[in-house]
Amino acid sequence: MAGENAFPRKIAFFAEHEGGLHLLDYASGKMRELNVGLSDIGNLAYAGTKNLLAFEGAKGHEQPHSLYLLHLKGNKVELIYKEASGKPSLYRPQFDPKGDHLYALNYSDGIYRYSLANRTWEKVRVSGIESLNTQGLSFSKSGRKVAISPGDFKGFYIARVENGEFSVEEHVLTDFSSCISPQWIGDEGVVFAGRKEAGLQYLWKVELPSGKLVQITGPPIGVRDFLTLSKDEKTIVFTATGKQLEWRLWEVSIDGTGLKQLTRGGSLSGHLSPVWIE
Repeated sequence: MAGENAFPRKIAFFAEHEGGLHLLDYASGKMRELNVGLSDIGNLAYAGTKNLLAFEGAKGHEQPHSLYLLHLKGNKVELIYKEASGKPSLYRPQFDPKGDHLYALNYSDGIYRYSLANRTWEKVRVSGIESLNTQGLSFSKSGRKVAISPGDFKGFYIARVENGEFSVEEHVLTDFSSCISPQWIGDEGVVFAGRKEAGLQYLWKVELPSGKLVQITGPPIGVRDFLTLSKDEKTIVFTATGKQLEWRLWEVSIDGTGLKQLTRGGSLSGHLSPVWIE
């Protein structure tokens, strides 16, 4: 691919306290800040088909977040949902695999979808479950399935996607005390951050048809609620710490080998919400 996200690959992330949207050159390890005119940045999503980065943003730390698109070719920022009184707060954006729609969540009000072609928002109908407080979602490789994080973080709901609607078919990983940030391996597997008991959170993967579960990372590395799987489904980049409060970006292969810290720094600001730009 040509342009900003050509080789070498990059990883976008935001800094927790100091603010700002940052790019990490995966090959060289060099970092730089992207000026998007906003000091407070939140959760990120990337659509490789459209070379678009979606993010939550605000002018200041005390202001509510709105949703924006960053056109990486030309560095153009576009406001697509303005937080306002009387409107539901929308957060944790996620593109579908084709990049035609951006989805965003509201804990109480449900899931919304933005059409990039029509520039309109609509609420997504979810069937097969009486009530659902959504904490996150992720599309499978084909876009025919979606994993939904419920309000209590107890496992994931797996839903079929048809005609823009979600139909819940199963509830998996219910023996975990918490699960978050699912990333699909094809259409039959999921990588996620989770814990079975109180204490550190780790990376796991599950094969959905068989239920086979594999733990990818372990102590002393604790994992936070942010991870991204590379396009070739071989490398996970995630937020973790080996020392208290130093939340930095790490990488590990899908088979658990090659654990490596990618970003460093002395500040207490965490490096959160990594997404591959490739």
